[in-house]
Amino acid sequence: MVRGTTSARIPKVFGRGSTARADFKAIINHPLFSSISPANQASAYAWLAVLTARENDTSNSQAYLQKARLANADTANTIWTRYQ
Repeated sequence: MVRGTTSARIPKVFGRGSTARADFKAIINHPLFSSISPANQASAYAWLAVLTARENDTSNSQAYLQKARLANADTANTIWTRYQ
């Protein structure tokens, strides 16, 4: 989660988006993902929404954002509005 968040915040020119995306996909696909806090679930989904939006993948971005908001709307909206 730390590496994904750090990589996602680094400007696109440095090419860390694919690392962040891979980290967050690994997190949401982990068998214990459902056992982490709703805020952390929302964070993973919201960052995926931001990263896919940056790649102009609107449909996946909106799907991730919806999952993030269902997990924890405050966390999702904070990440989305600050980094999108």
